[in-house]
Amino acid sequence: MSSPSSPPLIIDVSDRPAERRLVWAACVIAAALPAGVLPWPSWPLVSLVFVAFLLAAFRAHGWLGGARRVVRVAWRADGQWHIEQADGRSAQCELCLSSRVAGRVVWLQLRTKSGPRRRISLILTRGRSTDDDLRRLIVRLRLDVPRSGTLVPQGG
Repeated sequence: MSSPSSPPLIIDVSDRPAERRLVWAACVIAAALPAGVLPWPSWPLVSLVFVAFLLAAFRAHGWLGGARRVVRVAWRADGQWHIEQADGRSAQCELCLSSRVAGRVVWLQLRTKSGPRRRISLILTRGRSTDDDLRRLIVRLRLDVPRSGTLVPQGG
């Protein structure tokens, strides 16, 4: 739970370039890996299958756009987390123990509370418009979360 005097923190996370870079790096690695292991006639096809699988998986999780892409995250003063997706749907979430803060990077792991349980993974870095919001999020995560007891275990 956040401090009652903390204002709600609403962050526009529609542009997450770190996620796109990770996706493309994973695709390059997946394309290059079979070349070193398989013979010539088969490795291009295996590379294509690996890359197609990765792109489909990242798109399904909202890292490459789509209706399920999270565009806004809100941490309310009462400690509740809310997300808004690109299609306008919103959901109440809880922060998972697997969330991490490292320097100026936040790996935010959330899990929806109602409906079908869904894990949401966001990698937030400094951006053009969200630099102050990201800094506030990092400070609040470091100060409020350890004493709040609002974290939930990763599984379940």
